[in-house]
Amino acid sequence: MRPSAILMNSFKEEDVYSKMDESLGLWNHIWHQNGKCPKKWALLQSHDDLVGGKARIAVWKPNVESGTNEFSSAQIWVVSNDHANGFSTLEVGWQVNPALYKDSEPHFFIYWSGQDRRIIDCVHIMDQPGLDHPLLKNHTVQMRPSAFLMNSFKDEDAYRKMNESLGLWNHIWRKDGKCPKNTVPIIRQTREDLLGEVSIKKKKQLPPLNRSYGGISNKHEWALIQSQGEVVGGKARIAVWKPYVEWGTNEFSLAQMWAVSDNHANGFSTLEAGWQVYPALYKDTEPHFFVYWTDDSYVKTGCYNSCPGFVQTNNEVVLGSVISPTSIYDGDQQEFLLQISRDPVNKQWWLALNGVPVGYWPTETVKGMGELARRIDFGGEIVNEGKGQHTTTEMGSGHLPDEGFKRAAYFSNIQTIDTSNQTRSGAENLIPLLTHGNCYTLIGGTVDRRPGGRGAFFYYGGPGRRSECP
Repeated sequence: MRPSAILMNSFKEEDVYSKMDESLGLWNHIWHQNGKCPKKWALLQSHDDLVGGKARIAVWKPNVESGTNEFSSAQIWVVSNDHANGFSTLEVGWQVNPALYKDSEPHFFIYWSGQDRRIIDCVHIMDQPGLDHPLLKNHTVQMRPSAFLMNSFKDEDAYRKMNESLGLWNHIWRKDGKCPKNTVPIIRQTREDLLGEVSIKKKKQLPPLNRSYGGISNKHEWALIQSQGEVVGGKARIAVWKPYVEWGTNEFSLAQMWAVSDNHANGFSTLEAGWQVYPALYKDTEPHFFVYWTDDSYVKTGCYNSCPGFVQTNNEVVLGSVISPTSIYDGDQQEFLLQISRDPVNKQWWLALNGVPVGYWPTETVKGMGELARRIDFGGEIVNEGKGQHTTTEMGSGHLPDEGFKRAAYFSNIQTIDTSNQTRSGAENLIPLLTHGNCYTLIGGTVDRRPGGRGAFFYYGGPGRRSECP
């Protein structure tokens, strides 16, 4: 709850200074704000091994050209030594950034950069991009699910604690740090990122309903299972791999859950989460944790991660972050638990990662979801842009499901939640869907015999182009 006595003692001078200036109102004004960082500097640097630093910083209101991505700031940087992925920073200060804050005032900010070289801003929960949607203008943020829904996360929380030693949970969750209370971590979006998202946001597509067909005329290909009947949620353990994706294309490879609504005036709504390798979006070949939504069949709405329409409440999980380590062929398997479910009390559709709430899709933005989902889908998807021949983009581990555990990717502990909020773990209401079985396929079962496993499971995936998939 507080630093050690040694560190608290080093704050004494600052405490006297803050009390002296309280009458100015500055301290109370800047508390709990946020911001971002510069690209041109005029500064002093220390060059010794240090464990901290402090300074008094004068606050001004410099002119910053509006209509640009320019900003002006004054801050302290704490910079690590170089490591395998570059370096890490902890930064705090004030800045004027019209593009970020929509005004020309100086704002107090905190941010840090993680080991995948992305800059993470700690943004006050009320200033997050998820609330920028016009339909959320008067939205009241729900800080946590109801006690009823929290109770359904208990198994996942126990599983998380059991597997923290594997390292995967710590990477998604807190490897690089966490944000202060009442803020959420947001990956800094560059102009190139934003332009990229505009160009690819319509690349998502819904799996067809309960049918199997051949051919490669449809660019999207799936190997998944679909639940039958009305549901209010679903959950599964998803193994994480790093499949090959052809570089220089708009192809991706993912493993995820879809919650799908009935058709409505604007088409259908989906709530989606999982991991994906998507070089065109993330500029790398790593698997990233992601969320997605659409309320009109991917026509005009639909976006990834920290975008208008998904409200994050967790101050540690970074949407869009790299997941590492990943599963190893014939080696350690890395997985996480994912749950999408409607809260029967506050009526929002919540996302939980390993038993901990991450955030929710407000009912104002996904009106089609309403009281229930038409179905929950679990499985893999790729985009095939091959012309004249199939892509070599892999799904899952890149190996066929008949190779089994430690070689093929899997979903396990697959469960759905019916309209009476009862959990169903059997396979009787699950139907497989394959769009190109010679390239990517699946093998399922009704009993998960792995240690700690239960419920329905399946292995899925494949290597893409080969003799049987020309």
